[in-house]
Amino acid sequence: MTTTKRILGLAVAVLFLIVFAHGAVAAEKLSFKGEVVSVDSKAKAVTVKAITTTTMPTTTVKGEMTFATDKKTKIKAGKKSQKLKNLKTGDMVEVQYHSKGDKDIADSILITPKPK
Repeated sequence: MTTTKRILGLAVAVLFLIVFAHGAVAAEKLSFKGEVVSVDSKAKAVTVKAITTTTMPTTTVKGEMTFATDKKTKIKAGKKSQKLKNLKTGDMVEVQYHSKGDKDIADSILITPKPK
């Protein structure tokens, strides 16, 4: 019986580690900087063009990325909160996001000053 308890305890511990390791990978936060190309208020999405090549942990992104937004997405200009409708084509932004399935979901969008 003691051996059975040890094996069961070990199996539970391994399962626990697998679940938390997967959660840590799935919740990885990524960042993308660039210029707003379009804002689709109806689809609640914003498309951003990289101003330079953006290197992320596993990929190098050139070109554009489209980010879905939801009620949890925080949009700010400095310390002032903004709404999706306040984003304009040409705004420089830094997007913190995560991937869920085949979508990139913005956690926060920070409107930054344009480079001089």
